[in-house]
Amino acid sequence: MKIIHCADIHIGSALQNLPAEKARIRKREILDAFFRMLAFAGENGVRAVIIAGDLFDSPRVSRQTKRELFGQISSLCQTDFLYLPGNHDKGMDFGDIGEALPPNFHILGGGDDWKYFRCGNVCIAGYELSRGGFFWEKLRFERESFNIAVLHGEPAAIPFDRLKGRNINYLSLGDIHIPDMEPKRLDSRGVYAYSGCLEGRGFDETGERGFFLLDIEGGTFKRRFVEIAKRKYHALFVDISGLDDHSKIYGRICEAAAHIPEQDIVKVILKGRRKADAQIERENLEVKLSERFFFAKVEDSTSLDMDSIDFSNEISLRSEFVKLVSSSDLPSERKEKILEYGIKALSGEAIDI
Repeated sequence: MKIIHCADIHIGSALQNLPAEKARIRKREILDAFFRMLAFAGENGVRAVIIAGDLFDSPRVSRQTKRELFGQISSLCQTDFLYLPGNHDKGMDFGDIGEALPPNFHILGGGDDWKYFRCGNVCIAGYELSRGGFFWEKLRFERESFNIAVLHGEPAAIPFDRLKGRNINYLSLGDIHIPDMEPKRLDSRGVYAYSGCLEGRGFDETGERGFFLLDIEGGTFKRRFVEIAKRKYHALFVDISGLDDHSKIYGRICEAAAHIPEQDIVKVILKGRRKADAQIERENLEVKLSERFFFAKVEDSTSLDMDSIDFSNEISLRSEFVKLVSSSDLPSERKEKILEYGIKALSGEAIDI
């Protein structure tokens, strides 16, 4: 029997870290990633899809989006969808879609007890952690079944020790957006894992994104990761020490980013020692890189090369500023920062503090 473990789809996410037009595109791509997973389920004979929380980014999702979603779900009548509400979509209202929920869509949350669903020898049970209480004591799994428990919460909120010895084969988790490529041991019988999200939504979610496919046979199972994301987020550190020319800096970035596909999303973090008279045109770099990639952001984390500060032969406000700070009694680290920000400001550069 094949079962999908996914979570944290966050349909309807605003994606405020992107420009409006790019955010609109990504918002649709998040929904489309879910639909690609459904197509995979149909093509591969998946019996059930476990959604371990945060299918939606908030309860305020448009009726049109919900109707499109449930239309796709109802078309896979041979596949059951087991949805546990998460912290983002808790209290979701489905009454505005104007029709009953598809018969193959089952809500595992609600109430003060576990909700169970059985597929042959496989038993799946979910519980909303927000309900509190000693919920682990209420879990009733038969030893003879292959048992999957579903929870949504960060590791600190999951009482792993309390769940040991309760006949769990697989603990399907949501809330952490990084997939556990290797499941962790729960006890002698079972393991647990977070599935991560289907599409990254920020630079804290770099790398592969998708879902896990469980292939269960008797009391054992195989598990593999299926990448589904249309785009990846990348955080790229680029050392520009010794470069003081804009075109050279851009060239160094392009060399470092040569392996990144053009449809992806990139944050470049500039590192190294920057000469005092070097200008980093960060906004211009972002414009040029956004022409090459779907979206790009540049952060200047360089530090000032103190040995390059020599304006002694220059009659200017900058020269007087350097003399004043250099002769002060401030600690060296403080002095370096003041010189760095001051020289940037006097050169007309933006200052990231």
